Amino acid sequence: MRKIFSFAAAHYIQVQSHELPRVEVRAACVEGKDIQSAFAKIKDFDTCAGAVEVFGSEVQHLCITHHEQLVREETHAQWERFAQLAREGELGEWQCVYTGPKTLETLRDESFAGFMASFN
Repeated sequence: MRKIFSFAAAHYIQVQSHELPRVEVRAACVEGKDIQSAFAKIKDFDTCAGAVEVFGSEVQHLCITHHEQLVREETHAQWERFAQLAREGELGEWQCVYTGPKTLETLRDESFAGFMASFN
């Protein structure tokens, strides 16, 4: 039986030194036998390629309208809170299906180190 899964992928956004750290959250709905097979279908698409983390969940009821927003910006803190709740099982069936080679914290620190190096 085929199922529909919803995915949310966090992409690091390079910001100026005076801005709060942000991520771009890209969403997708995909059908598949299970969450891993559904993720495999989109892992190389723009939605997920290059993401820091991707979370997914089976969709019980799907309703897509012309107002559906598939890309939006969130602060690092908002995404980290979502990720923490999902990892602790507080968000139902949401689970981490992918973690990139660098964390948001690592990317933020590297960006800050590059900014500070510009003063040397």
